[in-house]
Amino acid sequence: MTRTRIDKAKQTVRERVWQLLEQEQAVLPPGVYGRIPNFLGADTATALLTTLPEWQEARTIMATPDKAQLPARTSALAENKHVYMAVPKLAAPHPFSLLVPPAPHPLPEDASPLFQHAKLRSRIFL
Repeated sequence: MTRTRIDKAKQTVRERVWQLLEQEQAVLPPGVYGRIPNFLGADTATALLTTLPEWQEARTIMATPDKAQLPARTSALAENKHVYMAVPKLAAPHPFSLLVPPAPHPLPEDASPLFQHAKLRSRIFL
């Protein structure tokens, strides 16, 4: 498959997913075309994610900066995990940031504002 055909196929899939997300009213806020949206149930998905043995054993996670992954990032920091987060569109010379939990370690119920206060340890160059 040529690059052009691959790009067209990916765009077709994106448009179908965006259409379904809007049709099912599964996104916050509406208007998902052209972006990665937040979705209803992101908190529930994170609650399930954090019960997995792989999550519980992990000391570091990798995440995107998208809103849908905010609950996972804040949970990771609340659990004293390090978070490698991609910069938007991997466009910067250093396409990943390492976030470390602030000290002292907050209680899990403080997880919502926790992400805002996480310390940027370093930018990662690939």
